[in-house]
Amino acid sequence: MSELDVKRIEEFGFSSQQLVDLLINYQKNITTDCDDLLRLLREDSREVFLARLHAFKGMVSLFAKPTLVQSVAQIEKDAQEFNSGFLTLQVEQLQAKSERLNKEVQAYLLQIH
Repeated sequence: MSELDVKRIEEFGFSSQQLVDLLINYQKNITTDCDDLLRLLREDSREVFLARLHAFKGMVSLFAKPTLVQSVAQIEKDAQEFNSGFLTLQVEQLQAKSERLNKEVQAYLLQIH
């Protein structure tokens, strides 16, 4: 299943170099943010986790398909209970989707560069 919304990327109308820079930064943030979410769960930092998860949802929505954004929204909803074991499983699944998104962004970058 594809996670990248190519149509949305093309709607931005950036120059090739601007787009490359933006997508490289996007890739880095996806990876870093997912790692941070897992770390925050392990540290039991509920408030910080919720804030970072919300920020991640906004950032990932730039170029991800709605299904991925909805996954993050569901985790955000479930996080109100803060069952760290269940949330860890959900964030690990989110991490797998994010890795797929990163690979798709990389493939797109290779196409335009």
